[in-house]
Amino acid sequence: MYNDSIKLESEDYYMYYERDECCGCATESYPCLGGGCPNRNIPTWVCDECGDEYDEPLEEINGKDYCPICIKKFNEVEDE
Repeated sequence: MYNDSIKLESEDYYMYYERDECCGCATESYPCLGGGCPNRNIPTWVCDECGDEYDEPLEEINGKDYCPICIKKFNEVEDE
């Protein structure tokens, strides 16, 4: 959902954005909560190496964010 995202870090790619996972649950008796809904503005971090999305902050190495899987690969390359 990059169209609804808020670009915060880089002009070239998304390192962090907030996604909207509205499920359309509003009814006549239960109106939409708008910005207070837990399905809106969900923080999402993107690994700079593989592009996978995570709901928690990633580890920063040399100015780039890496997921646990890529960090493991990064450490294996350094050990060689």
